[in-house]
Amino acid sequence: MNTKDKILKAAEKLFYQNGIDRTSIKDIAKESGTNIAALNYHFKTKENLIDMLFSKMLSVFDPILPDIFAMDLSLVLKIRKFIDTYTALLVKFNPYISFFIMSMLQRNPKKILNLKLFSSLYNPTGLFTQMEQEIATGRINKIDPLHFFITILSLIGFPFAMQNILIPTNSWKRKDFELFVTQRTDMIYFVAMAILNDQNIIHP
Repeated sequence: MNTKDKILKAAEKLFYQNGIDRTSIKDIAKESGTNIAALNYHFKTKENLIDMLFSKMLSVFDPILPDIFAMDLSLVLKIRKFIDTYTALLVKFNPYISFFIMSMLQRNPKKILNLKLFSSLYNPTGLFTQMEQEIATGRINKIDPLHFFITILSLIGFPFAMQNILIPTNSWKRKDFELFVTQRTDMIYFVAMAILNDQNIIHP
């Protein structure tokens, strides 16, 4: 691993453990086994380091997630694929992305929303269009596609945002948490299908 990647990895760990604002350049240098001069050389400022780390995290999900909504699949298969793929990516590449998105949006929402990569990732247009077509033909309940999409995102992301509480509270190891969130995809899919198709659900 080169020096730049060591610094990014150390920053990711410390930002999650201590919070972005409570982590100093000195802390990152110590954790990465480098020095402040190396951080200044590669990133110039802490803000540049934060931006690069966040963009690197998001790049794992783009274009994989947006492409799912553009696939020629039934609505049911598209939702299932999104739930499974998003969960698998979080487990494999970055279980801390939910935390970082919330932290970054609180620090500088305009800056994050203007990132081309973020705009590309948050692009559920294909899903919304397909849902509206299904609603128009009466094949699914009349629900707001945006509410539905945010509900699915929340169901997937919440355990990852809470993992530092869930893991010790349940006496889990890392692999136990990963098994939990992977098995949870079936429940999320069941909830999604209930929202779309359950005739007993009353929508405003």
